[in-house]
Amino acid sequence: MKIECLLTVACLLCGCAGNSGKNETKTGNDRDEHGCIASAGYQWSEVRQDCIRPFEQGVKLMSVEPADSGAVYAAYMVFSSDSSRVELFLPGQEKNDVLDRRALPGGGSAWNIEDDDTKNVRMVDGKWIVEQRGKTLYIEDIYPIEVSFVGSDGKTEQAYRVEVVFERGLARVTFDGTTFDLPQYVTGSGYGYGNQMMDLRGKGSEAVLTVTDGPTLTLVEE
Repeated sequence: MKIECLLTVACLLCGCAGNSGKNETKTGNDRDEHGCIASAGYQWSEVRQDCIRPFEQGVKLMSVEPADSGAVYAAYMVFSSDSSRVELFLPGQEKNDVLDRRALPGGGSAWNIEDDDTKNVRMVDGKWIVEQRGKTLYIEDIYPIEVSFVGSDGKTEQAYRVEVVFERGLARVTFDGTTFDLPQYVTGSGYGYGNQMMDLRGKGSEAVLTVTDGPTLTLVEE
């Protein structure tokens, strides 16, 4: 279920400049040795043998340990067409790691190279991870998660619909035609988001929405 998956920076740089009174766009004039236009977000992919936008064709990853500056940078992994290889587009890395698929003794696959210090790609609990020497470096970014709830106030026969978009540290709740941004807070189990207007608490496919000066709704994911 979508809720059970709960647990960025892709920048496009564009510019224009004038030259001798003529307006010429710089986009397209910064091709690399492969002909990829960096200002349009394209990079060369070894496993695809083509210029691609990793944020369009790759799996988005987030660092487990943010940079010292506190900034959070997205990374991406791109599989070859037959999934025999995976390429890692990691922040601050001049050359991408290209890893080969290998069968695991217990079933399934992992992507790495025959080197003790290699990065290793595998799926854990339904999410892709990148690890090195047993330490997780990146994990698949599952956000945003869009969920539709239906429920009742337990007092009337009226059915309520609540739409929620879960983002990192935030839930955008649309109720009765209005959208509310609810910051996440720590709970003993499940998840919790709230502000002075409303509170959303849940676990699994069920949740309770408490509206200040309004109804308390028992919700179930559609």
